[in-house]
Amino acid sequence: MNGSVVGTEFIPAGIKRFLKNVYWHLFGIFFNNPPVPAAPRSFLFICQGNICRSPFTEAAARRCFADVQGTTFRSAGLIVNTARESPPNAIAAAKTFGIDLSSHRSIKINEDMVAAADMVFGMEAWHFRNLRKRFPQYKEKMFLLAPFENTATVRRNQFNIYNIQDPYGRDLKDFENCFERIEECLRGLFSVIQDSQVCG
Repeated sequence: MNGSVVGTEFIPAGIKRFLKNVYWHLFGIFFNNPPVPAAPRSFLFICQGNICRSPFTEAAARRCFADVQGTTFRSAGLIVNTARESPPNAIAAAKTFGIDLSSHRSIKINEDMVAAADMVFGMEAWHFRNLRKRFPQYKEKMFLLAPFENTATVRRNQFNIYNIQDPYGRDLKDFENCFERIEECLRGLFSVIQDSQVCG
């Protein structure tokens, strides 16, 4: 019986990486963000627990779009049972970007938030799928944030083109790298919005 059932633990790491890249390459063939709406003014950022990625993105977007009049920014989590603080490494990493998460408390997404937003962003592909399944009437306003990253096309890891990985439970450097990516994505998003307004 020994070895009769082959699990993924027996697949060499190199093959796992290759298969993972193939999966995300195929995902990319069928995935498209919706068209960016004309002059969006309300942005909602979503992650799993609303304690790391989405609250940082909310604060960073508010700063990035500071010169755009009448914009509003919110964040929420898909899985939030109680209001939670951001973890110490998230607070410390955000501080290096000039953002204070010390008073943040997580909140759970609801339909009113989605209805009020012009654009709703997930950090990972499963967030995107969950949002579209939970709020199908608002599919046209749901986006993945990662594809807006200006440097995404040069990343070797296909996963990173569509996903901003959760740094929760990791070290400070992982949080800093995550937040740096988020800022790059927001700069790309802002550029697309500016172009759409000029061309529109």
